[in-house]
Amino acid sequence: MEIKRNNVEVKLLADSLSPYDNNVRLTTFQLRYPRIVHAELMTHRMFSRNAGSSRARPVTTVLKDDVFVPREFRKNKSGMQPGVELVNQEHAKNFWERAHEQAAYYSHRLGHKNELNVHKQWANRLTEPFAYIDVVVSATHWGNFFKLRCHDEAQLEIQDLAYAMRELYENNSPKVLGYGQWHLPYVTERDTKILGISTAKVISTARCARVSYKPFDEDNANVKKDIKLHDRLKESEHWSPFEHVATAHEGPLWHGNLYGFRSYRCEIQQINPKIEIPFNLTSKLNYGNLFPNSNKEILTYLEKKLNA
Repeated sequence: MEIKRNNVEVKLLADSLSPYDNNVRLTTFQLRYPRIVHAELMTHRMFSRNAGSSRARPVTTVLKDDVFVPREFRKNKSGMQPGVELVNQEHAKNFWERAHEQAAYYSHRLGHKNELNVHKQWANRLTEPFAYIDVVVSATHWGNFFKLRCHDEAQLEIQDLAYAMRELYENNSPKVLGYGQWHLPYVTERDTKILGISTAKVISTARCARVSYKPFDEDNANVKKDIKLHDRLKESEHWSPFEHVATAHEGPLWHGNLYGFRSYRCEIQQINPKIEIPFNLTSKLNYGNLFPNSNKEILTYLEKKLNA
């Protein structure tokens, strides 16, 4: 499923239900949106995400990419929300495009090998306000994001993104997983049958990581290169791409930022889960004493409290 409109592109990569707690849902999207609102998506700490990197993409590649121009300009006023729509839209658009031309000119002069040959991690920064960014994002909790961003007080560009994401989310039927089955972005059931689950987890991780350069292209899939990239990421401890791959997990547990699922990262690093404390119990507990030595002790402790 995919939506392309209003300067954003949203693709639903994987959508899974864990049997625990009336079916906890894990959803992974591939996104493309104006980079100017990327910081707003990053404020949502429940998300696992990987994104296109100005440090990874050559300056010449970046300068060939589409240029972001706001679809409408509005009048300035006090506060965070803009005023009425600007009458002379073309004039504002022209100013924006001229600003991009200047930024692109100096980015090229900085980064070109026959000019100053400055590294792309600096040369690319000049054009970021006019750029799009590609992102892979996964989460089990989307409610707060949709509440804040599908709202007329949010910036228009992130509204466009959030509404498209919510539309796909609400109209898709997730795949029901059994405990121990895996959520695998960019990997088909056929891939898993041919390669086996261990390799499927490896290539799913690598394909999520590729968004740093450009989103994974299934027409150019190369399992050997995926395995090599996965191993390099693991060796250097670049763990974020390992968070999109996850297995349905039993129990009232948080594994990192995922609920009802345990990520491949947690499996590799052997990260212990966090117990979910029932809301009606929190006021009765002394948090200073709620640190037993194992998860089993935590479960036993809470069970006694609930049955008291």
